[in-house]
Amino acid sequence: MCQNLSIYESRILAFVDILGFKNMIHRSISSFSEQRRILEAMDIIHSYKELNDNGFDGEGLRKYGVQVTTFSDSAIISYPISFDGGLFHVLLDLIHLQIDLSNLGMFIRGGVSIGLAHHDENNAFGPAMNDAYVLESEKAKYPRIILTGQTLNCGVSASKNHQNPFDISLLSSIIMRDKDGFYYLDYLRQFQELDYPEYDYYLWLRRIREYLVQNLNTYHSDEGIYRKYLWLLEYWNDVFTSPDLTVPLEEGSSVSEGKQVIGKYLKLAVKPDYPHQ
Repeated sequence: MCQNLSIYESRILAFVDILGFKNMIHRSISSFSEQRRILEAMDIIHSYKELNDNGFDGEGLRKYGVQVTTFSDSAIISYPISFDGGLFHVLLDLIHLQIDLSNLGMFIRGGVSIGLAHHDENNAFGPAMNDAYVLESEKAKYPRIILTGQTLNCGVSASKNHQNPFDISLLSSIIMRDKDGFYYLDYLRQFQELDYPEYDYYLWLRRIREYLVQNLNTYHSDEGIYRKYLWLLEYWNDVFTSPDLTVPLEEGSSVSEGKQVIGKYLKLAVKPDYPHQ
């Protein structure tokens, strides 16, 4: 009797890379500062593999089947579907990567899928890898990491311990639904992931704003690239024009102090018309 053998297993898999990386490389030929920025980004991306494989004390998540592959400006992150709360963990990993790279003015495009794949220390392939690559290369288009409603449902269904209202609300708080029906990671609102959000959040956003305005004005005459940053502009302004804007406050802040802080954040909105300010 023949056994039905397969090296594939059900995995939650993300494929991401840096938007506009080819242009960065071209600029770096004559710019040492750009070379250093690219190297710093590469170190950040590779650090996710180091942390996964070895952790802080030699005990990373790889022993649980979690795999991270990095090459150039790209990363593949995957969890076994059996990993408790795997989808949330994958998305949180990606949000941290977005936060870290956006601090350098680099924005990520990517896709998350669930399906059959083989992912080990040296290889990553299979239907889930193909699906994630198609999402990144053909569907994401803008500086966003996307997933489908089917992937969301599948990820929730696979985690029986996290189908309660609190965990569903937690998952919902880190994603947004875009106009084309895809869900994307709402990393700009995740200030709780910063070490000292009451201090770091505003400084981080101010740095991103500088890069965003610079890129909008630099690529205004290049319709293909400009369109990508217009999407980011719309997302950015949605954060700061929302009536539900929530920002971290120092402990003990008064109501009037809180209003002053919120007013400071409201000023981060970017002028939607060119030249952007």
